[in-house]
Amino acid sequence: MKVLILNDTETKVNKIELICRMNGAESSVYRATNNRNKGLTSSLEENDLILVLWNKDSRNNYEVIFSTGYCIGHGKPFVIYTNSYGHKVPLCNGSAILVSGNKELGNFILEEKERYNTTNIAIRSGHINIAAMLIDKGADINTISGDRGNTSLMDAAAEADIEILTKLLDAGAELNLKSKSGQTALVLAVGRHAEDAAIALISAGADINIKDDLGMTAKKYAELFKMERVLELINKGIE
Repeated sequence: MKVLILNDTETKVNKIELICRMNGAESSVYRATNNRNKGLTSSLEENDLILVLWNKDSRNNYEVIFSTGYCIGHGKPFVIYTNSYGHKVPLCNGSAILVSGNKELGNFILEEKERYNTTNIAIRSGHINIAAMLIDKGADINTISGDRGNTSLMDAAAEADIEILTKLLDAGAELNLKSKSGQTALVLAVGRHAEDAAIALISAGADINIKDDLGMTAKKYAELFKMERVLELINKGIE
């Protein structure tokens, strides 16, 4: 898990980096003077958890304001850390996770790291090597996520990640489970115009007739999006 730290207080940052390292998380510090080439948005995209070290000046700090807004808009978890409740800390309508004290922060990072170590989260975050390792070690690849109701196969299809999708198929992933929206991995792949992923799923035996909550099948979506290669394979199987 990768943690991005936002603050200018060197002493406090060093302590937080140590806490991250002791709990098995990578960490980096964003400072506008040192990150001009990369930019704040890129730094936020590349990290899994955003940690704001709150002080009396944070309310007027551009990086803090932008980062919390970015996290809320993209559904990315962010923590506001403070040693003192004397400062007025905005909880952003419940989107922020307020942590006080080094021990509480350490426990939170450890819990978040353990939650992160699932194939679903690894696939969504682009950590393909971690996802592959978890699959090889026998992780439950058919676990359904609490947010979208997705399996790892659905996430791989939605991300158009053919490498992990193939690995999941080889490991015996369930083909026809449905998400909270009634979508199978095949419907998700077609919906994202991921032709190679859709073809791999059909070739593996995915049911082309399952309807989602809108009453649409993979074939209907393929016709809608004019995915000729997918339609050719589907029609070949129907004949």
